[in-house]
Amino acid sequence: MNQHARQKQQALEQHLQQAITLQKAGQLPQAYNIYRQLVQIAPDLYQAWSNMAHIDLESGRPAKAEQLFRKT
Repeated sequence: MNQHARQKQQALEQHLQQAITLQKAGQLPQAYNIYRQLVQIAPDLYQAWSNMAHIDLESGRPAKAEQLFRKT
């Protein structure tokens, strides 16, 4: 992995951790927005898809959660 790819991976991981921290703190809209940005940049980041689905489930949107779970 070259330097640029490593930096991109580290940035993705930092943002993912930020979203997880927000989610655990109950700041679901903020976490969801970060997850949405992450999957636009890295569509194969399945943890972000899964965490978005969990937020949708917790927020009373089971149909949307099911769609997102199918992406993981």
